[in-house]
Amino acid sequence: MLAWLALLLGLTVWVPQLPSTTAMILAIGLLVVVSLVPRLRIAWRPVSAMTTLLVSRRLRPGDRAWFVHGRDADLVLVTARHGVRIVVAKPDHEAAEGMSIRRTRVLLLPVTV
Repeated sequence: MLAWLALLLGLTVWVPQLPSTTAMILAIGLLVVVSLVPRLRIAWRPVSAMTTLLVSRRLRPGDRAWFVHGRDADLVLVTARHGVRIVVAKPDHEAAEGMSIRRTRVLLLPVTV
């Protein structure tokens, strides 16, 4: 209720020539769309998981790949592969062991030369 009132107030301030009934309907519509975002994210996971698996299917130990996460992309070396899990190591990282990640959760793009 509070979110609907805030949207209604925002619409009346930003678009003062908008009729009140149209503003109310638009506020309800925006609230419904925003409330569906978590469901859309859950429904999107299987599609994004299959996409990341298909893109990284040719990666083998010894290959270089771009490890895309958040807003960054790092060049990594694939050290092992176990089904949907893959172990990568950053060349500039001082750790003796790699980082094990699920290919369904991150994007690994093969480096093409």
